[in-house]
Amino acid sequence: MAMGFEDLKVWQKAHRLMLEIYKLTAKFPRSECYSLIDQLRRAAISVCANIAEAHGRHHYLDKTKFLYNARGSIEETRSHLMAARDLEYIPLEDFKRLNIDYIGLTKGLNNFISAIKNKKS
Repeated sequence: MAMGFEDLKVWQKAHRLMLEIYKLTAKFPRSECYSLIDQLRRAAISVCANIAEAHGRHHYLDKTKFLYNARGSIEETRSHLMAARDLEYIPLEDFKRLNIDYIGLTKGLNNFISAIKNKKS
């Protein structure tokens, strides 16, 4: 049976982190419903979606384009997490853990991109 995107370790980690973001933002003030909550959730889910879309592409340039988009969404997510930290919507320990996890995801994504580029050669 062919491997699906859900079998990719980077997608699994991104998905787990996205679920954490959803749980965390459920505790934010209602006034943030259409701003920081929405932006943070969209950025986190975009990471997963771009990894999945990359998996569905056959040409390595298409694959890497979507993986680079995922990497950009990781940085966007981290930026929104910093805002949530500074607004005191999330405990400092939660921020630190998620920030480290997203940095680790970036490293995993970079390794995945390198593997795709090396496979092309």
